[in-house]
Amino acid sequence: MAISASRSDINRRFMATMNSWPSDDDRLIKFRLVKVKGKRHFPKHFLARYGKEFGNTCFAIDHCDNCLKIQLVGNHMNRVIEEDTFETIRAFYQAERDVTVKLWYVGFGLFYLSLWDKMNFELALTQNPNFYVRDQLTSDKLDEIELNLNLKYVQKDEQPQVTSSSGDSPQSTDVEEVVGPNTADPVEIDNHMRDIIFHTYSKELQPSDIGASRLYVPVDFAEILKTFGDAAIWTIISPPSPQGSTFLFQGHQNPTNPFDIRFGLGWQDFCKAHVLKPKDLLAFRIVCKRNLRMMVDIRRYPRE
Repeated sequence: MAISASRSDINRRFMATMNSWPSDDDRLIKFRLVKVKGKRHFPKHFLARYGKEFGNTCFAIDHCDNCLKIQLVGNHMNRVIEEDTFETIRAFYQAERDVTVKLWYVGFGLFYLSLWDKMNFELALTQNPNFYVRDQLTSDKLDEIELNLNLKYVQKDEQPQVTSSSGDSPQSTDVEEVVGPNTADPVEIDNHMRDIIFHTYSKELQPSDIGASRLYVPVDFAEILKTFGDAAIWTIISPPSPQGSTFLFQGHQNPTNPFDIRFGLGWQDFCKAHVLKPKDLLAFRIVCKRNLRMMVDIRRYPRE
């Protein structure tokens, strides 16, 4: 009988199934997060043996059960990792450029990911609530994990219920849940952010925004974002798309103009996933200051 996965229990995460992984040495590949950008090639011997198991997307799971997509191009004998994938990894983990990414191929399109510094010490990672394995993989992938690794990602992790002294009802907390735009995903909201949470910052997309590497945010929204500093990594909760409903955006601030802020990393993927067009309206709302989360709703411009 498969063990029920639980993110709060290290013995019930993906890494705990390591004894069931194939042990062939050729399954380990390494990449450096160097300054030079570009697509990364898998070793030829690796593709010769495992290339047919890959589609256009693989997934990397770390010891905290965070799960990230690895975008691929090319055929099974010449699979190449898209250049944005490693920039996404660097931003997600806020890793330095000299960090080494180690990927162990477990099978059926899944890798185990770990990060190592230049002294060859493994880096400690933290859990991101929006990138849990169960929420990122398709049901078919989850079924393969259960079948091959005896780990079942189905039920949500049980959360301890805090009751009042009378035992009748839960105590109030400083966080409440709301429903994301056009989704059923719960989103935590900080109560002390209520003065800006329910204000929507709108951006009408221009032709120059579509397919660009950056999106400039409205000035009134930039005034809020500047308080989070340069290069902040935001988790974006959006309407569903073929690539999911959760994305990462990295903000960049003009050093000579604090109100000139743009989203760089993540914008192109978001734009493509949602097939955005000029005059579509994006509505931004910050919903969690502590975890840097915002909701983005899309209002389509009427077209014939």
